[in-house]
This record gives sequence, C-alpha cells and structure tokens, in this order.
Amino acid sequence: MDSRPAEAAPLDPRLQRVIGVAAHVDAGKTTLCERLLFDAQVERRMGEVEEGTTVLDWMKQERERGITIAAAATSLPWKGARIELVDTPGHVDFGIEVDRALLALDALVVVVDVLAGVQARTESVWRAATQAGLARCLFLNKLDRAGADPARLLTGLAERLQARLLPISWPHEEGGAIVGVVDLFDLSIVRASTRSSRARRDPAACQADLTSSAAVAVSVEAQVLHQELLECLAEGDESLLEDVVAGRQPDPARLRSALRARVCSGELVPLLCGSALLNVGVHTLLDALVDLAPSPLDRPVRRARSKDGALHPLGVDPLGPLCAQVFKLQRLAQREVAFVRVHEGALRVHQQVELAHAGGTEHITGIFRAHGEHLEPLASASAGSIVAVTGLTRAHTGETLGASGAVLALPSLDLPQPVVSCLVEPPVDAQRAPLRALLQWLVREDPTLRLGDDVASGSLVLAGMGELHLDVAMQRIRDETGIEAKAGAPQVAYLESVQSSGTALGTIDRLHGDERIQGAAEVSVVAMPHSERPVVSFAPECVFDPSTRVAVQEALDAELQAGPRLGLPLTALRVVVCGRNPTVDSASRLGAVLAAREGLARALAAAGSAVLEPWVRFEVRTPSSHAALLQGELMGRGVEIEEVLGDGTDRLVRGRAPLYATFGFARGLRSLSQGRADFTLAPAGHAVLAERELAARGL
Repeated sequence: MDSRPAEAAPLDPRLQRVIGVAAHVDAGKTTLCERLLFDAQVERRMGEVEEGTTVLDWMKQERERGITIAAAATSLPWKGARIELVDTPGHVDFGIEVDRALLALDALVVVVDVLAGVQARTESVWRAATQAGLARCLFLNKLDRAGADPARLLTGLAERLQARLLPISWPHEEGGAIVGVVDLFDLSIVRASTRSSRARRDPAACQADLTSSAAVAVSVEAQVLHQELLECLAEGDESLLEDVVAGRQPDPARLRSALRARVCSGELVPLLCGSALLNVGVHTLLDALVDLAPSPLDRPVRRARSKDGALHPLGVDPLGPLCAQVFKLQRLAQREVAFVRVHEGALRVHQQVELAHAGGTEHITGIFRAHGEHLEPLASASAGSIVAVTGLTRAHTGETLGASGAVLALPSLDLPQPVVSCLVEPPVDAQRAPLRALLQWLVREDPTLRLGDDVASGSLVLAGMGELHLDVAMQRIRDETGIEAKAGAPQVAYLESVQSSGTALGTIDRLHGDERIQGAAEVSVVAMPHSERPVVSFAPECVFDPSTRVAVQEALDAELQAGPRLGLPLTALRVVVCGRNPTVDSASRLGAVLAAREGLARALAAAGSAVLEPWVRFEVRTPSSHAALLQGELMGRGVEIEEVLGDGTDRLVRGRAPLYATFGFARGLRSLSQGRADFTLAPAGHAVLAERELAARGL
C-alpha cells in the first residue's frame, strides 16, 4: 500500500452518507455489511462469518467466536456517492460500541431476523437512534429460511418499534425459493447478485414474472404494497395524489424524492427485505442508502457549547472552524488510533488541535481512511468524514477537537456503571507491571471497563458489562501479550447510594505549620434513582471562586468512589455544595476541600446508605417442547417471569432478574434445550438489595 497521504478535494456533502448498521446478535448484520462491500466492488469476494474471512470482524476473538466485538469502519462508493459505514456489535456486553458510534452517524440501518422478529437489542438500539435524532431504515433478513413470513411481522414490527414503516421492497420467489426482491417503487425485479456488478433490473419482464404461477403469491402482496406506497407518499402532495387517483404511474424518481424528505424528518421508516447470506436485496439497500438516507446537510443541526456556555450551531462547511469528535479509540495496524467524525471545518496532518474537555492541545501525526483493520493514509479530512487519526494521547471517547482558541464542546457520553467484576493475577509477579499497562490501555479503549485494586488480596480488579465482556478482555491479554493471566470467578459489581436526603456542615480550623487552614462548606445529598452517576454541583449562593470549585469538585469526585458502608462506588445521587472562603490563597482552597469532604461524610451518614445490585431484562426463545423445563429452571433461580408468548413452534419467555441469578444460565440452557434455545439480556438499572440478602451474599 502506498504510504503517501492522499490529497483530495473535499467531497460534496450532498454526496456523503454516514451510516451505521446495528442489530440483535446473530441477526446477520456483519454478513450484510460484507455483501455491501462486495456488491460495491470494494472487495473481490464475500467475507463469511462462519469461515472467519470477514473484513469488518477482523479481530482474532471475533473470528473465533463468530460475533462482532468492536465497531469497525469502512467506506464504499455507490451511484456517485460515498457511504461511510460503521458495523456495530449486537451483543449487550458491547453496547458501548453502538452508543459511541451514534455520536458520529447520520442514519442507522437496523437488521431484523425475520424468524426472531424484534428482540431485546433491536428495541434498545432503536430507542437510542430515536433519541439521537437519526433517520432509520429496517432490513428484514434471512428470508431464505424455512418459515420466513415478512407479512406476518409487519404489524407487530410497527407496534414494537413505535414507528411508521413503509415497505419499499418485497421478496420475489421462483420455485418456492427467494431469488430476488420486487422494487415497490416500479414493480421491477432485482435479482440476487453473484458478481460485483449491478443487479439485473428487468421492468419489461416484470409483468410476465408477476403473473407466472411461481410468483402469484408474491405478485399479489407486491401489487398491494405498491399501491399502499403510492397512497402513503401522496399524503400532503396534491399533484402526486391526482396521479394516484387517476391511475397514472408516477415516476419512481419522484416517489423516491417524496419519501426521502419524510425519511430525513423521521416521519417514515423504509422497510426492505432480503437474505444477506444469498446476497438478495443488497443492491436495493445500497440504492436506498443513497436515494433516501440523509446527507450531513439534511440531518438536524448539531449544536456545540463554547467556553462561556453559549450554544453554537455547526454548519457542514469544510472552510469553517474545525469541530470534530472522537467517538472511539482502538489499536489498528500496531497503531493507537482515535476514530473521529469531522462535523465542521477540516482536519489536517501535523495540525495542532485543542481538547475541549481535557484541555490543552495535541498534535495530529496521521490521518487515515479505515477499512476494517487496514489504514489508508490521507493528508486531510473535511466536514462529514469519518477518519482514524494518530497522535492523540490524552483524548478520551467523546472528546471534542477544535482549532486552538476557538474550541467548542459537543455533548459526550453518559457511561453506564459496570455490573460484573473479577480479580486478575499474573502468573508471576514480574509480569504485574506489563499486565497493568495493557489493562490500562483496554480501559482507555473501552470506557465501560474499569480497573482497580483489591486492597485485601493485592490483586487487580477488572469490572465490565458482563461475563462475556470480561472473558474477551482476558483473552485479549493472552493473545496480545502472551501473559497467561488468571481471572477469578465473575462477581456482581454492587454499588452504594443513599436512602433519602441529608444536609450537613463541614468546618475546618487548624494550624498547619505557620499557616492557619480554615474553611466551611454545607453539603447536601439527594437520591436520584434514575441517574447512572453521582453529580456534584454548587448552589447559586456558593461563593467559592472558580479554582476552589475545581479543587472541591475533584476531591468530592474522589470521595464518591468509596461509599461509607462497604467502600463501593456511590451512584444515583446528587451532591450540592454551598460554602464560603475568606481569601483565594492555596491555604483557603485546602480548607474548602477539607470542609467539603467532612460535610459530604456527615451528609451521607444523615441520608442513610443502601446497597444497589444490577438487574437485567431477559428473553428466552425456546422450542415449545422445552418450554416447561426452562421455565422451571428460571423460577428456581428466583427471577420474575412477566410473559410467555407463543411464536409459531417456539415459546418466548420474558422477565426481569437480579444479574447474579443469571450467572451460568446460558451454559445450562444449552444442555437443557439440546442447544436449541437462545438467551439474551439487557440492562434494567439497579435496585436496592434487601438487608437480609447482604449477609447471604457475603457482603
């Protein structure tokens, strides 16, 4: 590969599409992305998950396990446009990969397994995309499977996702097998592509195909859905309505233009069908991404905050002031890179950038276009682009980059608290330092991992979002360093909070050498049940100067890492500080800090402490023949079963449970169901652990 950076004119933002692909695990999302690359002639062969030959699932751990662990970026050309594509994981343990990708995207393709329907992660990523204001598109996958019936799903999909879905393609069968899709804009047939060339579109032969005996069922559904599409798009468009009423066939380009405006506004969600495995429906999806998805100019205006607190709209102008956001850190091609979305202005090699959150400046040493694990050097990147950059040693996920002296801050991520932890030990003490160094990098790369120390044993403590999350981290340690680190059994990561509210005054008045240290701070704590993290703020009447406030906040943030009862991190509470300091010298700042710490300790004691445990929502899909046995196993674990639904020959069991009750269930499930049942989890917040349970769990 040529190592010289490519210098190219900025791409017209109207021809850019920044798209993510998300799904519940095993819905076929990565297979679909590999077909997109193949059909766009970026790759010469189709990557296969089962064979470990995918471009986007390039990590050793991904190929061995057959799942996506880390979001991967690539780009591909189509119809004169450039699609920036981000493939995200479907497993709940790696949900942060989806959350931070949403910082960079303009639209999201959600892939749904037509047999499984809407699953736990489908709903959660859909809600997140809605909250982020992204346009969405739905792709019904695996229509080659026996029992696939997209018509049966349509109503339920719209209800579960609370969206107005509009089918724009429908399966076309011949001889009982899906061989392509019907484009509902013009009732042409787009057949499966076996080469990296455009699929054959055959409008002239369409009517003959639709009236053949092999396609009667599809033709009736396609004709009905075509008419529904016309009527839907004619709403509010008098000229289009006149054509529909008169029976005139509107120009397909006109229909796509009408739909695009309503997709960009979020009013309508296009629904497409296909089989990623057979490369059916992939060309139609590529067309839809260019014809219907928003460009950077079409999505709602992003707003960034200046140092004085004012909000500023960002324009997609390559000549404007730089505003870019880091949404992911990763090691690629033996480099530590930061994935960045450029929102305004341009980013250039050797440019000095200012960090809005961390402060200070850093030097961009390289800019690259990513294609899985491969990096193509660039000289610059303009507004609307996603690139990987090197040289950022202090920037974390969510950091905003700007021109020196004119930096604006974009909203960052509200990270979830870890729910499970384990002790980590090197095989020999000499490997403790390199082990800690790698763990520190993993924590920097993945902000949902936490690293700490167990005071009693001297071991390292690694916390994360689930058993699989920790297992993958340990495997990476072994693969990347050769250190055969030992991990203890996973344990629930409990937290502390307060039972009510409390207010206390902290004071300090003592001599320190020849200096008198004085300070007073009134501190209040209030429970905030729906908050993931403690929040420290200052009352309006607080007279601490800015530098003192910074010192007090840093001190209280550190104090909140260890609660008064069990020394666990505190969460779900707000701390409000009110205080006074007579002068602004360092001794007064120290007095304010000591007084605030004392006030916090007293306020926490007055509010009373509670231990919180993580809860999850679970979903078990099992053949009916195993349903009773699996329900009995679940009830024996003390979970709350909320509903049991029939779904063809399967049963769907949904409910809530404390996380500890699910440990080991996935392994037992395979044995109980002969490997035929699926089990998935989704976070459901934290709940107070009953006092009687504390001793029972050794707390």
